[in-house]
Amino acid sequence: MGVNVAVVVVRGARVAELAPLGYRPTGMPIPGDVAASSRAELSAMQHGANVVLLDAGFAWIDLAERAAQALARPVATALFGSVSDTWLFQLDVPGRATRRIAWSQGALADDTGARLPEEPTGPLDEERLGTLLARVTGFPGDTDWLAASWQPLTFPDPA
Repeated sequence: MGVNVAVVVVRGARVAELAPLGYRPTGMPIPGDVAASSRAELSAMQHGANVVLLDAGFAWIDLAERAAQALARPVATALFGSVSDTWLFQLDVPGRATRRIAWSQGALADDTGARLPEEPTGPLDEERLGTLLARVTGFPGDTDWLAASWQPLTFPDPA
């Protein structure tokens, strides 16, 4: 199944903690397949002790770095890019160097920071990226989350 979405997992956080960053729930739950296909929405769900954000537009991919700094929590981002054959995993941990690995069209495009013990060998693809996300965050790396209920978030006012 081809997926084109960024999944951002904020470890040990609640959805309400995103409010100081300008992201607030709209109060209108939507199914995951709708959240994943919407080009204008950033959606959230609580998954155990973690907040999971779904961004089908990739416009807010920098949210991970901002959230890690502002909330002082580890944030993992997985960019699933089936259409462009691009796969990215980034781990932002306050006080540590960022780990980022990206593969595009079968070639290593970025390899920043120290390798994680959870990383698979070989190029990232949808399956390997999903497995890596699950190993690092506990959020399922398969696409079962498409059946879950998500909460669209408002965006911060431009500065």
